[in-house]
Amino acid sequence: VQTVTDNLENFRPERVTREVEEFIEYLSNWYVRRSRRRFWKSGLLTGGAADSDIDKLSAYTTLHEVLMTLIKLMAPVIPFVTEKIYQNLASKFSFGRESVHLEEYPFSDESLIDQGLTESVRLAMQLSSMGRSARSKAGIKVRQPLQELFVKTRNASELDMLGLIEDQILDELNIKEIKPVDDASEIVTFRLQPNLPLLGPKYGRGVAVIREALEQADVDSVRTAIESGSTVDIAGFELNPEDILVNADELEGYSTSTDGGYAVGISTEISDSLKDEGLARELVHSIQNVRRAAGLEISDHIDLFVNGSAEILRVVGNFNDYVLQETLASEVILGESLDDSYSESYELEGEQVTISVRKSD
Repeated sequence: VQTVTDNLENFRPERVTREVEEFIEYLSNWYVRRSRRRFWKSGLLTGGAADSDIDKLSAYTTLHEVLMTLIKLMAPVIPFVTEKIYQNLASKFSFGRESVHLEEYPFSDESLIDQGLTESVRLAMQLSSMGRSARSKAGIKVRQPLQELFVKTRNASELDMLGLIEDQILDELNIKEIKPVDDASEIVTFRLQPNLPLLGPKYGRGVAVIREALEQADVDSVRTAIESGSTVDIAGFELNPEDILVNADELEGYSTSTDGGYAVGISTEISDSLKDEGLARELVHSIQNVRRAAGLEISDHIDLFVNGSAEILRVVGNFNDYVLQETLASEVILGESLDDSYSESYELEGEQVTISVRKSD
């Protein structure tokens, strides 16, 4: 609110749109996505307390408050779009005023800002992003569970925050446990190289001397100095942090991501039990696709038929409760489906399966 207001008062509307675009990205890809299970819970949003779910109601109320504040902020910049959204969110339900342009403009109340919470969520987003990057480099889908996530934070205070955000990160990355490491060198090896576009014009042939000295230098001490923003003396040349490139090479059996003092790594070894759980998650994902293709509502309970290879049927049996909970199925019926069901066939991890669903009576 304060940033948008400052930019509008100082005639910088282009900054307003960039800030709002970034905020919407965070709202959509973090809060809304992380709150999906809260939105999908059973329970009413209106009526008596006995029929409602407080957590679900809180999730919707928070999102509504954020959207209402956002369109009030943006009304001077995109008046027609915000008016249309306002009519859908407020006026249609006799909530608010006749128009968004008759509302009071929002003001910033810094007493409502929980700085500790803000920093911990930013850390969760940072580590989750790096964890997804490490998975992508290794070609491992997020639906495949992994045992360990190794994390190196920038300082002790961020390390203390891990306990507050651990559950979010584990759920976000589909990991069983987080293991903090004291130094990034425990999961990656580092190489030092001169930043030629910067050093070439300054030192010319001296770059060759710098390159040779960097190959012999203590990598950890130079890297620590760079991360702290200090200058480094290399062969008599005083180099700034940006003059030296620190390249990370992964250790065998790990996939890692490093960024500005952070390091995150995953073990690429997957046990048989984790592979089974990954296949169960792939199956649930496919069942959800079949539900959507059949035109079922999110809240509809279903009869579920699964017909596939022996491996598929074994995994279904081992993860029966998980499949039932995630798909709102009354039971998993193994074998051929009934004529009035909707069916689709898939290949999951090389195994053939036919999934059929119909709405329960």
